[in-house]
Amino acid sequence: MEVGVTACDIEGANISQSVISNAVRCYCLVDHSKFQSPSLYKIVPFEAVQGIVTDRAPSAEWMEFLKQTGIDVILP
Repeated sequence: MEVGVTACDIEGANISQSVISNAVRCYCLVDHSKFQSPSLYKIVPFEAVQGIVTDRAPSAEWMEFLKQTGIDVILP
């Protein structure tokens, strides 16, 4: 929550930063396990994200954080 959206490699982070900087809206596709394991390279702060699509709802703590940040959570 403190770090923002991250990537495991610098090349991926740089590409994602470029894509997001040219996007009108930013939605992240995130496996539920990634909420508890941030990676090394920061892409953007959560304020730059409008929504997260994930396979399972994250913890109540994460759901509250995302709600307070104004990020939509889209579940199957």
